[in-house]
Amino acid sequence: GLIGQNGRRGALMISISCEHPDVEEFIGIKTDLKRVTKANISVRVTNRFMEAVKKKENFVLSFTRPETGETLKKTVSAYALFSKLAQTNWDYAEPGCLFWDRISDWNLLSKIKSFSYAGTNPCAEEPLPAGGSCLLGSMNLAAFVTKEGQFDYGEFRRAVAVSIDGLNEAL
Repeated sequence: GLIGQNGRRGALMISISCEHPDVEEFIGIKTDLKRVTKANISVRVTNRFMEAVKKKENFVLSFTRPETGETLKKTVSAYALFSKLAQTNWDYAEPGCLFWDRISDWNLLSKIKSFSYAGTNPCAEEPLPAGGSCLLGSMNLAAFVTKEGQFDYGEFRRAVAVSIDGLNEAL
């Protein structure tokens, strides 16, 4: 509630992996309308989890505490967990689903081994690295229409490439 800019309220996206042992509790957090009122929440869903959902298999939730090396594990029904996620989304409009493998693999920086996403901006339209800022670029499409009324695809491609490089450098 304290974060903002020129009278605009701040926003935050909180997400958790579908593989974390606390994911069930996390999914239900927004059912109490007095908790987590200044943030959106989403579950980072993996392909492996979705395969277990489709096959109605059990799924092992696991998290290793970096400080101690202790690993916490819990086995759940993937189908039941996904059903809870879908039902809670239907009833409360949250949490959302971030299809994390697709986000990680289908992006312009996916070939750079040292790069990884940590989360997204609050509306989830832009994945971000740790500490990244939400730099949404836009293109004025009317600027690419020639005097003859044709769309200049070549100039548009060049402008998009320059814009992507500029936005990536701002990271």
